[in-house]
Amino acid sequence: MEEFDVTASSIPRATFDCLASLEWSRASENYCAVGPAGTGKRHSLVAFGVAAVHAGHEVRYFTAAELVETLHRGLADDSVGRVIDNLLRNDLIIIDEVGFAPLDDTGAQLLFRFVAAAYERRALGIGSHWPFDQWGRFLPEHTTAVSLLDRLLHHSIVAVTEGESFPMKQVRTRTGGRQLRAGDLDLATSGDMHLAVDTPRRVGLNSRPPTRVSMKLHKGDIRGTDWTPAASSPPPGPRRRAWRPTGPAAASHRGC
Repeated sequence: MEEFDVTASSIPRATFDCLASLEWSRASENYCAVGPAGTGKRHSLVAFGVAAVHAGHEVRYFTAAELVETLHRGLADDSVGRVIDNLLRNDLIIIDEVGFAPLDDTGAQLLFRFVAAAYERRALGIGSHWPFDQWGRFLPEHTTAVSLLDRLLHHSIVAVTEGESFPMKQVRTRTGGRQLRAGDLDLATSGDMHLAVDTPRRVGLNSRPPTRVSMKLHKGDIRGTDWTPAASSPPPGPRRRAWRPTGPAAASHRGC
């Protein structure tokens, strides 16, 4: 919590102080962080999660994909209900990267089933780059999106994170403020970050028109690789690379 720079964040100080008190977690309410990549959503979720652990709470962290995969495994032996009950033994469940990838009907229903089971029973921490009015982009049914948001937002503190990506500021500082090029990717491997760059050529092959790509970099992923990702599909290889759509982040904010 001490490492979170409130002055550099777009989360209002009063809202941050309310969240840091963890009263919302004790009351089985939710914290929803919505905004573009690199603006502090995950940092705040993890910060409040660590604070909750220090306060004696049981906390679990999932990405939305990991949670849906965990629930999906229970379909084979009809144990989804038991899996959900086990997860809800925790006081706070953090679900990050909601909307990172579209969900099929089964995945959407599993996510809704979990959120509905947690409603007014356990606190949820939610992170998403999609504003709430655009959740239909990754949920296949409008009614599912409405019902899911109804339960998430009924007892919820919403923080809209805004501004330039913090990792991109660091990268630009290291590159002297000039526009990033394909050869600069090795400068961005000191940690995880979201990055959009122009890749003018495929390494070792003939030149081709630039490709604009958005990617999530993980430490060590890019240095020494010999491929240029396509904008429409993830690259080959065993290393983790995740693909994230872009879009405006706008949502109504309710403080404590």
